[in-house]
Amino acid sequence: MPTGRSFPRSSGRRAIPAISFAANCRRPPPLRPRPRAAEAVPARISERTSVSETLTWIVACRADAIDEEDVLRFDHGKATYAIYRTPSGYYATEGYCTHELALLAEGLVLDEVIECPLHQGRFHIPSGKALSPPVCVNLKTYPIRLENGNVLLGLPA
Repeated sequence: MPTGRSFPRSSGRRAIPAISFAANCRRPPPLRPRPRAAEAVPARISERTSVSETLTWIVACRADAIDEEDVLRFDHGKATYAIYRTPSGYYATEGYCTHELALLAEGLVLDEVIECPLHQGRFHIPSGKALSPPVCVNLKTYPIRLENGNVLLGLPA
């Protein structure tokens, strides 16, 4: 006997609730360039490096080879790194985006943020923190120091 329903009975499966993509994402931070400093800024040592950790320091590039708010690719062994110069200093992270393995050296640097060239995910350069979707895994960071006009990358021994 008809029940007056115009739709079929449930197959017993529960419907998957619709989740708004926008509800799970935050708005990316604004990319506002800072005024350029008139003088060179010191290199920053990563906060993740402990005093007891032994590092091997490798020359990555000349300090003057990187313009402010720029990034340079550096390959060493089987690894690729990204060397940055921001208004606050020099930094290094792993060289590939954690989302789709795009080369970060092809990305856009504004202030202290690198934007992935593939899907425009953003990372905070000094900390490696993922800032906006689609990236959600932080970048590994590495210590940098300046010596005799060279940028040295500190790698675990």
